[in-house]
This record gives sequence, structure tokens and C-alpha cells, in this order.
Amino acid sequence: RPVAREAAAEHYRKCCETNSTHLSVTDARVRKAVEEIRGIKEDLESLQQKALNVRDSEDELVNGVNGLVERLANLDRSLSVAHETVADAHRKRNRSMRPPAPGPLRAASKPGACITACRFEGVYAARDSLTQSKKVHAVVGRIYTLSGYTFRTDYQFSMAEDAGDEKGTVRFAICLQSGDWDEYVEWPFSKKVTLVVTHPRDETNDIRLPLRIEGYKAAKKPRPGRLNDGCWTEMITWNDIEFRGYIVRDALFVNVEFE
Repeated sequence: RPVAREAAAEHYRKCCETNSTHLSVTDARVRKAVEEIRGIKEDLESLQQKALNVRDSEDELVNGVNGLVERLANLDRSLSVAHETVADAHRKRNRSMRPPAPGPLRAASKPGACITACRFEGVYAARDSLTQSKKVHAVVGRIYTLSGYTFRTDYQFSMAEDAGDEKGTVRFAICLQSGDWDEYVEWPFSKKVTLVVTHPRDETNDIRLPLRIEGYKAAKKPRPGRLNDGCWTEMITWNDIEFRGYIVRDALFVNVEFE
């Protein structure tokens, strides 16, 4: 998306400016260190000549050597700071260039189908919010546009009993809402919808969840600034999701497919 590209370009520019500033300071320190080395070399040559000249006093030689030692100590500190500055600039550049881990990428299941990837964040906290007194917890998701239709994706955790044992389940919803392309798409909404819980490593483990958007309150053309009723998928067991490794950095990636 253009906005994402502009944000990435701005981030890169700032990182480059920061690194350029660090490297400019480092270059100045290195130039100063080189000048110090040349000066020390000249002083050593001068002391060498004085040592060969018996007329020069021993005190003068000692003072000259002490001065050189002090300058070498200052030079060592300056070069150490320069080295650390360069190393820090490289570390920051490497961090800024490291791309964020994307969600699993999938193609549409068949020709003519359209697909978009949705991210459901904070799933651990949502699951842990269920208690004996709180059996249901719903989370409002993000807004997406696919095939000209604008919609919001939500998810809901529930605590259900199975053979006397309580287990957590999760399901997903799509709510159509008003968007920029409403005048150019067909109403009522009649596309076949499938949500696909994607596995980060193995596409054969993806979970396909058909969803029907039908009825007046769900499939009609949304009023401006309004949200239609949501339609839900069937529930799936949370333990299976967590056990089989579908969660990526506290998020589930779910593809929405229209055909």
C-alpha cells in the first residue's frame, strides 16, 4: 500500500540520517586521532635527536616521554569511543534493515477467488480472560477491503463444557460496513466466503471455515458510517490451535477469501 511504502521510506531516511550523524562524528574523531599519531611520531623523532645530543638534560627527556605517554592514553580513549560508535551504528542499521516477520502467505484456492490476510492480535490475553464467571470474551478486529467490499473482522473466545470438562473455543466473524466502493459492487452481498486459519509452516494444516453472509441485517448495503450484523464461523478448539503451533508472536493469521 502507498501509505506503508511512505512509512517505510520515512523510517529508512531517519535511520540513514541517524547513522550518517554517528559516522560523521566518528570520522572527525578518527581524523583527530591520525593527527595525534603524526604529532607523536614527530615528537619521538625529536626525542631521538635529543637523546643523541649529550647537551640535553635528562629531565627534558623524561618530561617529553611523559607527555607522549599522556597523549597516547588520550588517543587510546578516542579510538575506543570511535570504535564503539561505529559498532553501534552498524547494530542499529542491521536492526532497521531486518524485515518484520510476515504472516503465512497463501494464494487464492481457485481462479476467480480473491483473498486478503487478516491478523488477530493479543490472542493469549483474550484466552486467559475467560474465567468461571466470564464464559465469553469478544475482540473487535481491524477493517479490511476485498473485492470492493469493506468489512471488519472480529473474534470471540468461549468456555464450553465437553463431557464434563471445560474447554476454550474460538470463532471468527465478518461484519460488512460502509466503504468507498459501495456504489460499484453488487447488493445484497452474495459471495461465497471462507476464512482460513493459516499454519505458519505447513499449508496442509490450514483450517478452512466456511461462513455465510445472508439475511437482511447482514447482507444489505450498509448505511453510511454503520456496521451490518456480523456472521460467525463455527467454533474450533483453542487447545488444538495452541498445541499445533498456529500462533505467531501472540497473533493468529486468518485469510478471508471471496469467490
